[in-house]
Amino acid sequence: MSADRSRLIIRLLAFTAGLGLLLAACGDDSGSDDGQAASDSTEATAVPAGSDCPSDVCMNGIAYTEGEITVAAGDTVTWTNLDAVAHTVTAGTPDAPQPEAADSGNIEQGETFDFTFDDPATYPYFCTIHPQMQGTIVAE
Repeated sequence: MSADRSRLIIRLLAFTAGLGLLLAACGDDSGSDDGQAASDSTEATAVPAGSDCPSDVCMNGIAYTEGEITVAAGDTVTWTNLDAVAHTVTAGTPDAPQPEAADSGNIEQGETFDFTFDDPATYPYFCTIHPQMQGTIVAE
């Protein structure tokens, strides 16, 4: 009976590890970034997971660290992904996406995305992979 229980535990551990790998792979979309606006860019950084947010907004715990921030028109906002899964910064809302206005494409762990808000306005954004992630930039 003890050997059967040990095999069951090993199988459950293997299943759990495999499920974890599968979930981590979800959201890996190697689509192109052809819709990016001219004033944005992504670049790899050396930001370790779990770090304090080194930029204006971070992605941590499947959430944006700031729900709303106010900047001056013409300012550039930087997002940093601290999560082990990819995220996006896409203009609009899940119900009314506007990727033609701004779309980061996938931002992997440790990468950043910059966008300059030239005009005064309120700019909602969200993650296309995790639509519950939403934020707002108010440019004054």
